[in-house]
Amino acid sequence: MSMNRKNMQIQSNVASPAMGLNDNLNFCGKELHVQTEHVQSSAPHIRTHVFFQGRVVHTTRYEYSNDEQDSINLVEIRKLMHRQHMAVIEKISKQQAKYQEQT
Repeated sequence: MSMNRKNMQIQSNVASPAMGLNDNLNFCGKELHVQTEHVQSSAPHIRTHVFFQGRVVHTTRYEYSNDEQDSINLVEIRKLMHRQHMAVIEKISKQQAKYQEQT
């Protein structure tokens, strides 16, 4: 299916993710998928979901303040997304290390 850039731009303005980060992690022998996306809506936010077997098992959400909504740019959004994505991955890694110490 081909889609031109104009159609893609129109679709991204309709309360849908504009960009995202994805990683697969092994947590104690189980595969998790970490997905972070910037959601454009009347209340734009960054959302990170952790999936296990297709189900969301954890969500982290960062909502912009009113001041940020007016001044934030694409570079800053990407930095915020990356920071949140990596923080969730680090949290999972620490939980795995803690679990492995106990067993």
